[in-house]
Amino acid sequence: MNPETSDSRASQTIILKDGRTQGYGEWGFEPEEITFDKISLWHGDLDRSLPVSMGRTMAKRIPNVRATFYPNDAHLSIGLNHMDDILGIRDQGPGIGGQ
Repeated sequence: MNPETSDSRASQTIILKDGRTQGYGEWGFEPEEITFDKISLWHGDLDRSLPVSMGRTMAKRIPNVRATFYPNDAHLSIGLNHMDDILGIRDQGPGIGGQ
């Protein structure tokens, strides 16, 4: 996936399809093939919809990922509790890539 040939919806598509790659369907490419310079991944350790192990696996497979795992958040609470960080309003500090 090349950002120079993809439109702005590409990042949204990756986010929405993250769960599908591990049991909900195919992406048509491997996560290792993503060529964006910066990828952000946020996941709650308490997520019961998509297990945190799935997020950690994607963090290991996607190049240039900046993964942040929130130990006290679940699937929806990340957006409620960390929206400023996700939107880049506050500095997230170092990511936890591949962990």
